[in-house]
Amino acid sequence: MKFFFAFLALSLSLLIPCSSCHTDVKKNVSNDIVQDTSKSATLNSLSAAIKVNPGNPKLYEQRAQILLKEGKYDDALKDMYYCLNIDSMNVAYYFTVADIYIEMKDSKKAILSLQKGIEIDPKNAPVKVEAGRYCLYVKDYEKSLFYLNDALKIEPTNADAYFLKGIVFKEKKDINRALGNFQTCVEQDPSYNDAYMQIGLIYSQQKNPLAIQYFENAIKANPKATDAMYAKGMFYQNQKKYVKAIDIYKEIIPIDLQNEKACYSIGYCYMQIDSFAKAHKHFSMAIDIDPLYAEAYYNRGLCALAKNDILDAEFNFNQALNINPKMDAAKEALLNIKKTIK
Repeated sequence: MKFFFAFLALSLSLLIPCSSCHTDVKKNVSNDIVQDTSKSATLNSLSAAIKVNPGNPKLYEQRAQILLKEGKYDDALKDMYYCLNIDSMNVAYYFTVADIYIEMKDSKKAILSLQKGIEIDPKNAPVKVEAGRYCLYVKDYEKSLFYLNDALKIEPTNADAYFLKGIVFKEKKDINRALGNFQTCVEQDPSYNDAYMQIGLIYSQQKNPLAIQYFENAIKANPKATDAMYAKGMFYQNQKKYVKAIDIYKEIIPIDLQNEKACYSIGYCYMQIDSFAKAHKHFSMAIDIDPLYAEAYYNRGLCALAKNDILDAEFNFNQALNINPKMDAAKEALLNIKKTIK
């Protein structure tokens, strides 16, 4: 047992770097936060609480969570270093450390942190699910499946584990096993809209009309799931059912006024049914949201050509090329305009 705690302490010192002893860390982090007037009142309140009760690890963890959200990763890690020096046996703290490292794009250290949590509590299914998730991030599929299957031995109804297994098999191009795990996921949790979405996307790629049912299930699970609405609209668009696709895309706008892809797709569908004025309007809406949307400029140029507005067409094709100099379609359109004028 003594060896275990010594090993744990050594591992933590390697996992969470610190340039000074923990007393100095506490002092420096506290002072930095109090002096930073941009911090929230909650941060200042926690810093004050830490001064009063410096032996409470939860206070450091709470402050680290806020620092994490603000992108202050080094400060968050320092707080977690001090937190774990006070209490190294709370598995929840290793989740926080892992979250920090993931935001720092250091998946290996995130996984190492979760492995420490597993060593402390081998029967903790959620920590194994998270380890499986982070192994998936680095595309270590075999290790991901190992952790996920291990979690399911402990907690056979864990919907997250089935969902992540589905993603692993999807990335491995094992579509049948991916579908099976996504289906099991929604059986365990009928409100799991991401799993419905994945099934819908697979069926959509297969041009299977069942895709619509699963996109609708995703929307029922989350009425604001604009990604599912968009995918549903795209299914109809690919089937050349443009009017139906337009109706679905339009449902997105009241929910997400800044959804440039929905505006663009409405414009594209209008263009396919020769409604160029409406198409031009919706490409303009997409450009208003994203001024660097090269494809929207290009298609707005095509609409201008259809209305015989050469100046507007030239402007849009040039804008598309300014954003994306490699857009051959825009280059060709401008050449055709010059030939026509000559």
